[in-house]
Amino acid sequence: MRLDPPKGAAALSTLIVWALVALGPALLAPSGAGELLAPSASAQASTILATEAQSQLNDEGVQAIIDGDPDKAIRIFRASLDLGHLNVTWLNLGRALAKAGRCDEAVAAYDAVEAAPQVPDPPPEVVAGVLERYRSELIGPCPGVLSVACSPDGVQLQIDDQPPIDCPAEGLTLSPGEHRVVGVLAEERVEEVVTIVSMERAQLTLTLKTPVVAIGPEIIEPPQQGALGTWGWIAAGTGGAALLAALAVDAVSISPDIKSLKELRTQPGQQESFDDLKSSIEGAQGLNLGLLISGGALVVTGVLLIAFAPDVEPSAEGAKAAPSLSIWAGPSSTGLGMTGTW
Repeated sequence: MRLDPPKGAAALSTLIVWALVALGPALLAPSGAGELLAPSASAQASTILATEAQSQLNDEGVQAIIDGDPDKAIRIFRASLDLGHLNVTWLNLGRALAKAGRCDEAVAAYDAVEAAPQVPDPPPEVVAGVLERYRSELIGPCPGVLSVACSPDGVQLQIDDQPPIDCPAEGLTLSPGEHRVVGVLAEERVEEVVTIVSMERAQLTLTLKTPVVAIGPEIIEPPQQGALGTWGWIAAGTGGAALLAALAVDAVSISPDIKSLKELRTQPGQQESFDDLKSSIEGAQGLNLGLLISGGALVVTGVLLIAFAPDVEPSAEGAKAAPSLSIWAGPSSTGLGMTGTW
């Protein structure tokens, strides 16, 4: 059995395993590698003999652990395993992994000890005893694993004083002991205390009330049209105004003149006045007919533009540039005004 000596020792030595077992843990250095086993040079019928290279690598690995460099020890012991598997090599590798805090790998190395070929010295029963102690010492400093599920979705988790994370959370490595787990969703909050056991997995489910969101009436804005739609409305409005103007002219001017023309026809000596009025009525009717045709065409064109104009997103610039239509009236005249920006 290879033992790391007390601090200040000048050299390492291979000790007789039975003597170490009798002396017990009192011989172990407080901060060293503990009992680290070295294969003996003698062999028995049911065991395998370690090669000189394996023995040398074992000694170098033990020294690396004593020097406080478990990572170097891990590399050395793995190099020894490349030469051949030995129970003591796996045991010492597990010890180095435990010193490095790589607990899961240490457990796997300890599990490989019993299946590996056995060296004759130290005897298998001694190796088994040290393995049991190493396994018991592994429980405590090694962390446990926590997995958290949440309902509903969108919960934020905070464990102790760590930064918030999203839930669900899998494989959270935590030190053994009690930990405070807080779940937050909007104004809702729930808190649980979970106990983490070394080398074990824990499951936790947080359930929060679904926050009530006040839903107001939905305001649906009518789709806005582009330039074609705007000009369609202008055309339709202009055409409608022209039709109204034609009807007004017919009612106010042409119809009374036609009535007067009928009266002049029955009066003798009024042929010249009759002809003048008839000519005036025919001219007014021609102009009014043109106004009716133009107004109707504008209305039809405007309706078609409105119907086929694509919808567009509203914009402040578009709102400023939209054309406008206005009607004005004066003491002796009326008119239709149209403004726009291009």
